[in-house]
Amino acid sequence: MSEKTIEIINSKKEISDILAAFITLGVFSSIFTKSKPPQAGFNITQTDWSLYAKAMKSLPVITNRMIQSHADDMVIHYHMHNNPKLLKFWLGVSSGCK
Repeated sequence: MSEKTIEIINSKKEISDILAAFITLGVFSSIFTKSKPPQAGFNITQTDWSLYAKAMKSLPVITNRMIQSHADDMVIHYHMHNNPKLLKFWLGVSSGCK
């Protein structure tokens, strides 16, 4: 059960990294594609960089919350099944996400 949860957690991290790349690609694509230099310069000034920064800052927070949710589920599972070693491991994972 722990191995499957670790695989799920790893996939969440990979998806977050891919999403960050796509957000960045989308911003730069909207600035530079089909634009001549003067238009690209204008597009740069009109891009909402604050919104871009907020989106990029929120990705790790969202990812950590998802990971913590999975870790908390494992804490409950191993607490109920009286497995102190894995309980300690998942408590550590859960605490590391805070």
